[in-house]
Amino acid sequence: MKSLFFLLSLLIFSACSTTEETTKQSTHEVYVFDDTSAKNVITETPSPASIKETAKTNKSMTFIVQLAALSTEDRADKYLEENKNILNYELIKKFNDKTKYFVIQLPAFKTREEAEAVRNELWKIDKFKDAFIVP
Repeated sequence: MKSLFFLLSLLIFSACSTTEETTKQSTHEVYVFDDTSAKNVITETPSPASIKETAKTNKSMTFIVQLAALSTEDRADKYLEENKNILNYELIKKFNDKTKYFVIQLPAFKTREEAEAVRNELWKIDKFKDAFIVP
């Protein structure tokens, strides 16, 4: 009986002891891009204040509130038909070549603040909770 107790104790203590393997620190590889000569490299994330300042200095910059992105033109036309009388804004349907979706947007706003105010009002209507601003 003592030998059985000794054997079980030995197994428990050896299983719970730390080993060299568990004390080693893991090293993670960091991928570094090879070509850093590109002119359009973003070195830091712009702050909201700098975005607003850029918008003020760049008079041609506009902000668009997007309501939906739909996979077919038929669905986009149906969305327009269902929602054109709900809003006091013109709804514009465009095909986005990058995403390959038909997007439904409001006319462009000159300032981000105007676009945010309209978007925030749209968020109060359940159908438009996913509206967002496209710079």
